[in-house]
Amino acid sequence: MSGDTYEIIDSLKLAVDADPIRYDPTTEHLYIANGGKDAGNNYSLISVIDTIDGEHVGDIRVESPELETIAVERSGKRLFVNIKTHNQIGIIDPEKQQMVSTWPIPEAGVPTPMALDEDHHRLLVACRKPPRLVAFNTETGKVVASVPCGGGADDMYYDGARKRIYITGEEGLISIIGQTNPDRYEPIKTLPTGPLARNSLFVPELNQFFVAVPGKGEQKAKVLVFQVEP
Repeated sequence: MSGDTYEIIDSLKLAVDADPIRYDPTTEHLYIANGGKDAGNNYSLISVIDTIDGEHVGDIRVESPELETIAVERSGKRLFVNIKTHNQIGIIDPEKQQMVSTWPIPEAGVPTPMALDEDHHRLLVACRKPPRLVAFNTETGKVVASVPCGGGADDMYYDGARKRIYITGEEGLISIIGQTNPDRYEPIKTLPTGPLARNSLFVPELNQFFVAVPGKGEQKAKVLVFQVEP
């Protein structure tokens, strides 16, 4: 699509349920999870799009009918994907376009949002059963910490400047968790938002955090804006 005129320039066919989508600025590739249970398959695909040529250059098969989010290392050497069905983290080699290993998530399930703290080699994953934030050492694949968070986690952001994690979920709360050090995390506070207000966006340039509250019954849809404290 043209950024000037919003006209469609070209299109590529994918399977149903394309979600999520991630861009790697190092390789200039786009990664799109699609297919899975909504396509009637017991596996999912991560389609690889070359944004320079606009070509669909491959599909990475993941043996799970449900995937959640994807995290891309700045180095471009690895992708991480939440394998929701099997309570695992999948590690993908983007050059080989294949999954090379998996990390189990002990004592927690239904991994949903995740974020990378690349400066400290940590992958942060929020799970729903029970509601936990789990931190992995990306150099070893081992869990280094696990702390409670709000229920129904759906979006999460790592604030490197303040060493904080912000999690929103269906429970209608923002969970704010502090990173004391790369192996220690402590809940700071929870802030109420609204029923099913699980989608959010952290904009560090503005020091603001936005939460979308859906309309339900007499409640009108709205966007809440939070100013992030120093």
